[in-house]
Amino acid sequence: MDLKEKLKLIPELPGVYLMKDSGGNIIYVGKSKNLKSRVGQYFRSSKEHAPKIVKMVQRIRDFGYVVTDTEFEALLLECRLIKEIRPMYNSQMKKDRGYIYIRITTEEEFPRALVAEEKREDGSLYFGPYTSLSSTERAVDVIREIYQMRSCSGGNVPINISGCLSYQLGFCTAPCANITAKNTYINQVNAAISFLQGQNKSLMEKLKGKMEEASQELDFDKAVKLRDDMYALNHILNKQKAISFTKRVRSIAALESVGNSQIKLFLIRDNNLLSSERMHYNSMNKESIKENIKGSILEHLRVNENLEKKKIDKQDIDQAQIIFSYLKNRKNNCSYILIPNSWLKDREGSKLDNGIDKLLSYQVV
Repeated sequence: MDLKEKLKLIPELPGVYLMKDSGGNIIYVGKSKNLKSRVGQYFRSSKEHAPKIVKMVQRIRDFGYVVTDTEFEALLLECRLIKEIRPMYNSQMKKDRGYIYIRITTEEEFPRALVAEEKREDGSLYFGPYTSLSSTERAVDVIREIYQMRSCSGGNVPINISGCLSYQLGFCTAPCANITAKNTYINQVNAAISFLQGQNKSLMEKLKGKMEEASQELDFDKAVKLRDDMYALNHILNKQKAISFTKRVRSIAALESVGNSQIKLFLIRDNNLLSSERMHYNSMNKESIKENIKGSILEHLRVNENLEKKKIDKQDIDQAQIIFSYLKNRKNNCSYILIPNSWLKDREGSKLDNGIDKLLSYQVV
């Protein structure tokens, strides 16, 4: 069938689409809330596309699609298919996204903040991986400036009686000249670590205040610099949230409206979909729905003390970022709860019941 004719048959529903080459090989997998609109975009004027998309479209000879009940279900299916099939263009779209880390050299007497291309077992504290080199480099520069951490090379602090240029510019407290006590410097380093861990939000508020002040004083160059600094730091913090989410969360229950008085329950462990189930809430009262959800959770998310400590790789980070971003986006009609093992061990089930009440409270039930 001609591709233009096939495009007319695509439904305006959520789902996953699979682009194929002349040999029938799947070269790209994507998802959309509206399959008809999204797939059709690929076959419009190439002026609208990035060069990589143009190259891919030139190889497309056919496509397939899988309709899903909800956008979240499409997202989970897309993640699974990309992981299983490893399509050529899904990989190529990410080839220029090198992974980098922020390294705090805590093994040194006066630690530094550095950008590192890999994570090593060297006694340093690492944050990441991150995908934007420019944002990460800028974030490190801002952290050095705000927390006055040294930027000189080498593990040992060079002796400089008068301090270096960084000190004279106010970017460093000059441990090289014994101007600052070691414990004062370490306190600053710990504050930087706390920020990178997402535990200290005062820095962003402080920068926002300075940016607004600079704008009011018509110092637009300073305001733009502060804005870009905040953008770089937000990139780091958002990625760190996803990493923390991936390490901490083992089990998730999510509900999404399907329409026509229906909701769909998703049970996820370690980024993997274990179960999905439609429920008609017109034909069931709220207590029945609660019992149904509770039964599914206890069946599919059994307590497993033998679960190995999770090893986070780069693919896990990418997948968790997608799931994390979707669940956190309030515009999506999807509610969720994180389910710790303690809830599943609770004999009376009160904690799980309270969690299910919270899950349902965001849905029209």
